[in-house]
Amino acid sequence: MSEHTHDIEFHNFISSDHDVLKYLHNTSDEEIAISIMQNGFRFESRLDYTTDMVSGSDVVQIEYFKLIRKKYGKFTMVLHIGKSIVDKYNLLLKNTVFFFYEVLSQVEPELSQDGESMFVLHPQFVKGYYDHEKKIGIINPKFNPYLDLPEFQQNLQDLSSGKTKI
Repeated sequence: MSEHTHDIEFHNFISSDHDVLKYLHNTSDEEIAISIMQNGFRFESRLDYTTDMVSGSDVVQIEYFKLIRKKYGKFTMVLHIGKSIVDKYNLLLKNTVFFFYEVLSQVEPELSQDGESMFVLHPQFVKGYYDHEKKIGIINPKFNPYLDLPEFQQNLQDLSSGKTKI
């Protein structure tokens, strides 16, 4: 197989679905990738500080991501969040200091050692990971980017009422 074919497999795994926001994050350890699929994606402060948002259909953008993030590991985590969920919570959070991903956190936010808020994006938004060495994508059985869970509504209420620790 040519390198171009491998790239197509990676692009197909990311998907060009226009109904989801797509984020990528590299890790060097397959055990970490599996843990993220099972337990959710842990990030500090803002989702876009730890991930790269991609269109899924822009080949140049994806190749650029591969080039600049290669040093972080051969496993690319692929996160998909349904635009309908993002739009819903962005609208409900309008005129607040909160972001949609805070509502989609699986656990109550905690403070990191640096004093930043830590969140865990629910595992249903982790499509899976792509192994660049083996040229295969592993799908998360919990993956469902469109499911709006009752706990998200509870998180919204907790944020709005100031019940969170942060």
